[in-house]
Amino acid sequence: NDMFATNRRQAEMALKNLGISQSWRVRYGPLLFVLLVVVAAVVGLWAVEKYHPWGNDINGTNALTAVVGLGAFLIGYNQWRSAKQETSLERYYERLKIANEARNSLTDADHPDPMHMYAFTELDNLEYVLQKYQLGYMAAEHALRGVKTFNSRLTGVRRFDDAVNSLGDVVNHGYQQGTWDLLQRLRSAGAKSIL
Repeated sequence: NDMFATNRRQAEMALKNLGISQSWRVRYGPLLFVLLVVVAAVVGLWAVEKYHPWGNDINGTNALTAVVGLGAFLIGYNQWRSAKQETSLERYYERLKIANEARNSLTDADHPDPMHMYAFTELDNLEYVLQKYQLGYMAAEHALRGVKTFNSRLTGVRRFDDAVNSLGDVVNHGYQQGTWDLLQRLRSAGAKSIL
């Protein structure tokens, strides 16, 4: 395959083949919610115009405005919660970057092989990409690029795979199970054809 997927769909399929996907809620939740608001607005408008449940005080336009306003509030609330989640993720990785920089500044006598530190940093980057994509904060093309970058380290940087391998089960170092699973897939022969 070419180095980068040429469109979003190809990137999504390549990621899916590697076992990386977004949840149904992330992919279709916002669209479904907007559709429900539109349906509720139409049904509400029809019901108010046909049955006048509150007398003539509330007409169809007022009911429609209320439903759309409530829908807009709920969409705004959802976006606010998503932004807080994304900010939290960003801050975590900013702090992780600071820790990695401090670790890298240690002298050779203070820590083991610098390649191990590099492996931890690249695993952090890989997990960051996975989390951002799975939460819907990163386009599939960018996530696939991050996976390909990590894979290029595995296959092209001397001693990198050995350093990652010597870390053992990366889950025991605080990484997500999905990161470990992807690492195993990338090491398999089948991953070469996906990427």
